[in-house]
Amino acid sequence: MRPTYVAPKIDPNQNNFFDYAPKAYINHCPWWKTHPTAPVAYGQVCYTDEALYVRLTCLESDPTVTYYQPNDMVCKDSCLEFFINPTPGKDNFSNFECNAAGTLLVGRYCEGDFELIDPATRPDFQVKAKREADFWQVEYVIPAAFLEKLFPDFCYADGTAMEVNFYKCGDETPNPHYSCWSVIRSKEISFFHSEDFGTLIRI
Repeated sequence: MRPTYVAPKIDPNQNNFFDYAPKAYINHCPWWKTHPTAPVAYGQVCYTDEALYVRLTCLESDPTVTYYQPNDMVCKDSCLEFFINPTPGKDNFSNFECNAAGTLLVGRYCEGDFELIDPATRPDFQVKAKREADFWQVEYVIPAAFLEKLFPDFCYADGTAMEVNFYKCGDETPNPHYSCWSVIRSKEISFFHSEDFGTLIRI
């Protein structure tokens, strides 16, 4: 059974609005035979009438950071990822991947085709990165207009459920790892499996 995440509606001008969002723990290691563990991590999502607000946190004291340009291969660094399919039942999604420097990779997958979308041209993503002694964290905004343009069958205002997954990875870290919120069933190491996404609902 796929998990469900319940995102609260917030006032973005309010301080600490992520305090109202539940934590989706990224604690499943589907390829445990070769990669049995991963750092503790979790995702949070809030929303307004105009956008989704995403925060990802990892309890990792020394994250690997080597990529600094938009759409660099941040999955090779210590990386936190959020994948979203606004049109459940269809094999498509947008992926947001970010390292501890706030370097963002954004893409769109649709029925087997994948393209990158330059986040440098989207200042409305409002990426923020934070590093402390024992954790790192990234935040960004996903505008409704962005999702509606990528997925013409989607209407954000309808408030319908979406499919999502949260991931933690690190291809070229001292201890390579792969974990997810909603379990990936594929034997191959890949996060590109929308059929295994969980559900996000807005209340």
